Amino acid sequence: MERILIENGCWIWQSSLNDAGYAVMSVPVNGKCAPRRVHKMLYEFINGPVEDGLCLDHLCRNRNCINPKHLEPVTWRENILRGNSMSAIHARKTHCIRGHEFDGKWRNSRRCSKCQKIRNDYWNGKKRGINPIAAI
Repeated sequence: MERILIENGCWIWQSSLNDAGYAVMSVPVNGKCAPRRVHKMLYEFINGPVEDGLCLDHLCRNRNCINPKHLEPVTWRENILRGNSMSAIHARKTHCIRGHEFDGKWRNSRRCSKCQKIRNDYWNGKKRGINPIAAI
């Protein structure tokens, strides 16, 4: 237990971490030692194997926490979108920078139809000789 610090419900691993910050330890595999993620080993020891196609999401957002109660099997996509990467932040947005709601009319749904209409009107008016400033 000297390798685990219990803090705010998290079981924080006090030993080796990999480059991504996950708790790791060497485990013999086929006569050689190989690094394995501690949170996954502990989760599978208590709950059984993680289904194919799923990974463990740290609900506490603490990568070196190994508490099985803080882990949930989810798809890779769900795990990434729950995180704090730029793609996750943008995926959670529901409104454009001008406050218009994304309505899903565009294929990638990250474009605002109202802003796109303003842009189209601007460029179409500019081509016809209409003052573009008045279009906005």
